[in-house]
Amino acid sequence: MIIKKSFAVIILLIGVFILFAMYKSSLPIIYGTKIKAEIIGIDSAKSRRFNYVYYPVFQLNHKNNIIKVTDKSSSVDKNIKKSEVTVYYDRKYGLSKGFTVVTTTFLIIGLLMVVLGRLALFTLFKVNQK
Repeated sequence: MIIKKSFAVIILLIGVFILFAMYKSSLPIIYGTKIKAEIIGIDSAKSRRFNYVYYPVFQLNHKNNIIKVTDKSSSVDKNIKKSEVTVYYDRKYGLSKGFTVVTTTFLIIGLLMVVLGRLALFTLFKVNQK
């Protein structure tokens, strides 16, 4: 019985951790403003596999200040053309391109783990106590 409850608590805690991580990564979207930004160039960094990873450099106008930001959350092709994209930016929380498939998938997984952990902890194992 203790093993079953500890398993339920572990599932619940993992779900809460995933939801907290998704909340922290969504702060630029929640508190930031939606701005059009231009990709003005690329920044390169050497990766572990002896090749280079290329990150886009954005230039945006936030509260009448021109800001240049390198987005290290995603890589691009080194021959990228200058283009305009919509981003979320906040001075405190940084830059985000919005919700992605990965963010949405982890949000669903975290919610399912919390629901299943609570269900397993409070209802499923009470049947065995008779």
